[in-house]
Amino acid sequence: FPLDLIVTSSYARSKQTAKTTISSFQHILRKEWPVQEFTFLSLNPTKSSTINERRPHVDEYWNTRSPSYVDGLEVESFEQFINRASQVMMDLKGMKEYKTIAVFSHVQFICALLWLSQRDPVNLSRETMQEFRKFLKVNWLVNGAIVRVQFDNSNEPWQGEIITSHMENQEVVSLG
Repeated sequence: FPLDLIVTSSYARSKQTAKTTISSFQHILRKEWPVQEFTFLSLNPTKSSTINERRPHVDEYWNTRSPSYVDGLEVESFEQFINRASQVMMDLKGMKEYKTIAVFSHVQFICALLWLSQRDPVNLSRETMQEFRKFLKVNWLVNGAIVRVQFDNSNEPWQGEIITSHMENQEVVSLG
């Protein structure tokens, strides 16, 4: 398949995942965009570090349903995250010179793009924050999955096809 642009987040894990594709399409333009994961909990040393230890903090964050809440200096609010995802979505839709774009990102960010494509405009509130959390749980992606999205410049929702066939000989681990 033809590929015109490869976009990654600045996070090492995204670049590592993109490495094989980048080596297969060395002549393709590569860009870093702010498509990194949604970091909503601070890295406060008093907070736990394993997934199971963080779960109560994660649940507490989502249960507060406060779109403008910021947990610390190095994190963003839900509102900031959605605004960032909205800007990336507008940038993708505006890229007329590229037909096929590969974006290497993270599950919450990809889900935010899909969620945003289904509503216009998004009025952030306690309810929409809860709605996104439900959407995220229902549409959780396994690491390494490909979401193939065909879109045009219309306001139609993006339809995503989840592809995992390339992972058939690998152990699939879900973080959800």
